[in-house]
Amino acid sequence: MQSMRILPTLLFVLIVLKLTAQQTVPDIRLFPSYEEMVNHFKKNYNTSFDHSIQVQFARKPDGWYVELYNLVVTANKPQSSYLLWSYARKQFQQVPLMTNRKDYNPYWKPNEFEFYQEGFNIHPFFGYRGWSADVCRIYERLPGLNDSLLYAIGRAYSHRASIALWEHSTNGIHSRYDSTFNKSDISYDSVLIFRDRVNEAIRYFKKTQDVNPKFITKVGSIHTKCSNEYIYAYLTLLVLGFETEAQSFISEGLYDDMILSTAENTLNSCPPNSLLITGGDLDTYSMTYLQALRNTRTDVVLANISLLNVGRYIHHLRYHKGVSLQISDQQYSILQQHAVILNDSLPFVSAEDVLAEIATHTFSYEWDYLEAESRNIMFAFMETDPNHMNRLNTLMVEHTPNYLYTCDLFILDYIQNNFTNQPLCFSLACQESVTEPYKKDLVSLGLVYQLKTSSQREQADVILKNNKIRLLEKYIWNFKAKDLFLRDMLLGSYKYLFIQEAKSALTIKDTNTAILLIDKYIELFPDSIMTYGHYEATLMDLLIRTHQTNQLNDIASHLLDLVNVFITTKLNPNWQSVPDEHEVALWMYVTNTIKEISPEYLETGNRLRANEYYEKILPFYR
Repeated sequence: MQSMRILPTLLFVLIVLKLTAQQTVPDIRLFPSYEEMVNHFKKNYNTSFDHSIQVQFARKPDGWYVELYNLVVTANKPQSSYLLWSYARKQFQQVPLMTNRKDYNPYWKPNEFEFYQEGFNIHPFFGYRGWSADVCRIYERLPGLNDSLLYAIGRAYSHRASIALWEHSTNGIHSRYDSTFNKSDISYDSVLIFRDRVNEAIRYFKKTQDVNPKFITKVGSIHTKCSNEYIYAYLTLLVLGFETEAQSFISEGLYDDMILSTAENTLNSCPPNSLLITGGDLDTYSMTYLQALRNTRTDVVLANISLLNVGRYIHHLRYHKGVSLQISDQQYSILQQHAVILNDSLPFVSAEDVLAEIATHTFSYEWDYLEAESRNIMFAFMETDPNHMNRLNTLMVEHTPNYLYTCDLFILDYIQNNFTNQPLCFSLACQESVTEPYKKDLVSLGLVYQLKTSSQREQADVILKNNKIRLLEKYIWNFKAKDLFLRDMLLGSYKYLFIQEAKSALTIKDTNTAILLIDKYIELFPDSIMTYGHYEATLMDLLIRTHQTNQLNDIASHLLDLVNVFITTKLNPNWQSVPDEHEVALWMYVTNTIKEISPEYLETGNRLRANEYYEKILPFYR
């Protein structure tokens, strides 16, 4: 009987505890911003720490912490952690760190400030080991969550999926892949946890889309982000060797039609049996999806530039994609932790010698590095010329930075061992820092650049002919998209491509091809698809050079109509609101371009309007 009386009491206590827990969810709006925390810290504490100490901030349920990591110690936790701002008290509090102001640096910022700032903008809690578990635990059971919190939970589950497979580095943010290469090295239980957590991430991304279909993320719309999560899981499991589990993430309905058509056009820009270096999530995942779903151009090997810093990914490319490499998988894994430094002792060094040294070098200690004697690395190839004669040709790679990442070494290794048999291409999504060493030897093949030797680059008429066929006959033109942000970005890439190819045609005096490309441009990109702007200002110059006066004036008139709309709706003569400076600069550029066109090409009415609008915009230009 006594136990019968205790049971209701326990139930009551549990209910009260549950209600209390729901009522004490921290209000993130009351927390100071990350930037405020950084500014407070550098104004009140000495930031001149030893080079082995890394300062980071963490937003936890009970407040903001400043945490010090010792980079020499490999333990996955901070050396010291102090509550700098208390949520309970809603105020800063003193922490036991030096307050000496002699070394005050107003420009000091923690390591990877922008990365952390983005993380704090998205997640309620962030910056410490266990942040993603706290986000899921505290928020996932709350009713009526808005789109931002639903998205944050999805991101937290995605993070928790990654840590199910790989232990994280000191600050708990950057995962590191293991350095072994057998499928059995990853426990199957971990794979199942990874799969389940990714599915939870996808579920919350879909909830976000239900609440707000127009929700925008860093990579585009929430629909694109959700699609990326599917392919992230697919590619991860594929690299680990779990093909069956990976295949469960491939289904119809991912990505917008325009994204898929651009992915197909990119693959079809590549020569047969080539390797394509991809630059980001969208190009990597959308082309991976097409290859997995429809077997589209599976002869093209995709290699993501970020993942090329990971030994296990390189192992996957070697043994599952047939990429021939000189440096071993084990050495690539070791190189992840070490640097190859380039100096200027010699004018150039042989790629063969550098790669041979890298492949066999033993690093003696943790901070050890390998030194090469030049930033210029030369390759030598035997090529067959149009007369079927063999001749020696060279390729010089010029590195501006004085160091090489693992991904840079992979590219050098690939060129040395595959270049004559398997072409090397770069996606347009690759950052300039990736393509800069090869810039003078890159040739546009539509939506990719191919690395070519000087003799291959000399065949400009053949390259132009192939690009014309791609743009006018081979590419798929599908502009159907929910993701308007990415649609405009992709349209911009296509516009730029047409203009550059038309310029190339005029360079070799092929006016007919230039006219065909210009006409197709005007057909494909009417104002109903994308607002005209600076591309059309460049296009007008091409119309002048090809003597297409009527089209020139039609575009000029349409652009001036858009300028007039901007002036009447966005410019306030009383300066009550400041117009967007980028829009002001754009329409200044457009009106100035039109008014500078020679009178023999431009109608009088367009010239007068251009001068009038230019004068109206000028006072707002800064």
